[in-house]
Parts: sequence; structure tokens; C-alpha cells
Amino acid sequence: MRVTSLFCTDLISMQFTMKFLPVVILFLCLGRNASAQVSYKDLPISWSDFTPTDQIRVNAHGTAAISVHTEYSWESSVKNNKVAYIDFKSKLTVNRKESFVLRSFMRTANAERKARLLRHEQGHYLIGLIKHLWLEQAITEYRFTRNYKEEIRKICKQVEDRAAKLNSDYDRETEHSLIEDKQLAWEKRLLDTFNELNDNKAKLPLQFDLKLMVNL
Repeated sequence: MRVTSLFCTDLISMQFTMKFLPVVILFLCLGRNASAQVSYKDLPISWSDFTPTDQIRVNAHGTAAISVHTEYSWESSVKNNKVAYIDFKSKLTVNRKESFVLRSFMRTANAERKARLLRHEQGHYLIGLIKHLWLEQAITEYRFTRNYKEEIRKICKQVEDRAAKLNSDYDRETEHSLIEDKQLAWEKRLLDTFNELNDNKAKLPLQFDLKLMVNL
């Protein structure tokens, strides 16, 4: 900024500078927020994460299936029967041995069809990330009581069921990527949902470790 170096004769130009400076800053901030968001190219999922097979056993009519796991665990300790300390951990992983793609598809499909189906499977990975963030949010915001063990199990079950329904709706409405307009709509919906939950951060939240204290 050159404001401190201006003389009285530069009053008009100083007013012009100060008037437009917030606009410049606004555009810079918007640019940073937009670039910080995760996009599909940032998802660490490619066909190398799938094992070629002659049959998708988890779905007789499927062409590919990805196995995304949310591994969570917790430990707790109680002090003086008054306070419980909880260490809740969660980690998102993809199991290549349980993720499959038909050999015949990889051999005969064109590049466009392969890219579309891969994007569909990346959508399932996004749902795994969304579930991961739902779980972190629910555990963080819940006001636990002395029944915290049962309450944690209940929260985990609710989040699992919610994510399972999202996966089911996604496959049903897109027919596993075959309905192109639906697939495109779901891609945007899932990415927007994830980025909103992730506060538009560029880093993927593959794990978290929460330290909680509960008054008994």
C-alpha cells in the first residue's frame, strides 16, 4: 500500500485506491477459497486400486465395485468416578483386494466409458469421506453422559445407516453411472457436500483423533 507515502495533493488518487482495495482483496479471497476446494482429480482413486476379475461377486450385474472402509475405535478411562476421558480414532482406507473391475470391461471399453465408471466409483469413495466427516461431527457435537459407550455405538450405527442409504440411492438413481445426466448431478452433489463438510480445505481428512472429556 502506498497510502503513507502520498502527499495532500494526491488525495483524490488515495481515495480511489482505498475504495477499490477491498474489492481486490475480496477477489483474492474468493480465489483462494475456490482453489482450496477438493476436486475429483484430488481423489487418490484410479483403476490401479481395483483387482481385475472375471465376475463381480458382490454385485452380479456390476462392472466394478470399490471397498471403502471407515475403521474407528475408542478407548476410555475414568478418574475418581467423576470424569471419563475418551480417545476416539477413525481412519478411511480402500481395500484393493476387495475392490474389483471386470477384465472384459477394461479390455473392451473405450476411454470415455472407463473414465465415467471410474468417476462413479470415486463417488463412492467421496461418500466414504462424507461418512467420515459425519462421524467426526456427530462425535464432536454430542453431549455424552455416563452412558457414553452405548451412545458412541448408537452414533456409529446411525452414521453407518445414513451412509449406506446414500450409497444405495446413488447407485439406484444413476444405474451405476449408466444414466449420464443423473451421474453428473450426483457428482456435483457429492463433491459439494464433501467440501462443505470439510470447510473447503484442500487436504483430504483420511483420519482423525478426538480427545473427549465427559462429566459423569
